[in-house]
Amino acid sequence: MKSLVVKILALAAGFAPLALPAQFSGNDSFEISGQSGQFLPVAEAFQASLALEDGQWQLYWSLKPGYYLYREQFEFELGNAQPVQASFPNGEVKFDEFFNRELEVYYDQAAIELALNDLQQEARLYVRFQGCADAGYCYPPEWVGFELLPQLDSAGNLGIIAPPAQSAASASPGAIPDAEKESGPPVTLLLGFALGLVLIAAVVWLSIRRAAANR
Repeated sequence: MKSLVVKILALAAGFAPLALPAQFSGNDSFEISGQSGQFLPVAEAFQASLALEDGQWQLYWSLKPGYYLYREQFEFELGNAQPVQASFPNGEVKFDEFFNRELEVYYDQAAIELALNDLQQEARLYVRFQGCADAGYCYPPEWVGFELLPQLDSAGNLGIIAPPAQSAASASPGAIPDAEKESGPPVTLLLGFALGLVLIAAVVWLSIRRAAANR
């Protein structure tokens, strides 16, 4: 009897990972296909550049086919805590399965105008973004950095970097993880645990009944 209960306990414990949906990958990214290795690195899928044109800073995004960026996930911060205003182009409205609602997204390319004209000294610009692939993978939020050189009317691209200190200390992991937190643990995970507990209770009850009948 004891060995049978142990086996059932081990079986019940195995329900939890089996019940976890593919989109909960554990690193703030969501996946549907189950094959994240087939997707491009974030820096290759979403390429950013910053240029000063006609006295106006323009943040350009070049996206690989089949990849898109969320408009509402952009954030802009300067290293000196100066706020940055941005003017966005019109994007494409689509129903997004990761957020389960309609959102404005950018495909192929986008140019975002940044109000940095009053900048008088060198500063670091932090840009937060988040994107997904149509094939079924959503990247966690990332930050890209630029060293602004107003005296030279240019900017150096730092690539993917750590978030600014003030954001790292106070910001939530991002909209998609927030949605996961609001909805609680995955339903299938809870069902897996519940089923395991039912199996354990049933085996223990039957074992007690059998032992009582043999007396």
